[in-house]
Amino acid sequence: MNIRSKKYQNVKNNFQKDITLNLLDVVEKENETTQLKISSELGIAVGLANSYLKRCVNKGWVKVKNIPLRRYAYYLTPKGFAMKSKLTAEYLYSSFEYFRQTKKEFEEITKICEEKKLKKILIVGEGDLTDIATLFLKNSNLELNGITNLKNFKKEFKIIKSDCVWITDINFPQETFNLVKKEIIKNLIFFPKILGINKGNK
Repeated sequence: MNIRSKKYQNVKNNFQKDITLNLLDVVEKENETTQLKISSELGIAVGLANSYLKRCVNKGWVKVKNIPLRRYAYYLTPKGFAMKSKLTAEYLYSSFEYFRQTKKEFEEITKICEEKKLKKILIVGEGDLTDIATLFLKNSNLELNGITNLKNFKKEFKIIKSDCVWITDINFPQETFNLVKKEIIKNLIFFPKILGINKGNK
């Protein structure tokens, strides 16, 4: 399995675990919940919710009960409670590892920028990684001059004066890098390795 396939598999596994954990959480909190309620709470299609529910029922984590109007209600079993606790622990651990890894990488990026006297920073991205980068800038000698995204970068880059760009876009990291490097030289673009950006791509 190559690096890209491994990364994809890790993302897929984490996605499946997240849905399962959230599903078990909804079933635990909602008394006599239904597929429609679960799909609505998780923000996924009813068909996908049904698929995960069937898996949880087959694993013995969720119990099904008939209710009026030919509907079904779902309840968490003792095995379901145990699995929810396990997935919660795994989620917290992976979240901590993610923060620890990105913290280390932003420390290195901050150090390089300070050494090169690149003081004014423009962040391109949204989400958790952007929040972490912003936190680092607030606790450094660097200045956060602005935050934008892939869609608005070209317009805002001309307005927001910066010495360098930090990429924190988790959804489209390579596309963001390719766009940014058309406006600024590659040596002035920084990003954590966790994004898997290839500087050689066109």
